[in-house]
Amino acid sequence: MDLANPVPVVIPSPLPLAATWADQRDALADLRGSLRDMVSNSPLTDAATYVKHLEAAYRSA
Repeated sequence: MDLANPVPVVIPSPLPLAATWADQRDALADLRGSLRDMVSNSPLTDAATYVKHLEAAYRSA
């Protein structure tokens, strides 16, 4: 492994985003209240469909 020229990784600071949300308490409360439904309705939690698509991808590879 050549470490002489590593690829720089820039991770943006979360502080500006945190400061923005700190001034929007009502919106943040609404977001917190809706996260459970958002996640449960997300395609990421539909295991059967995910596996079906994953198996199809394996077959076509």
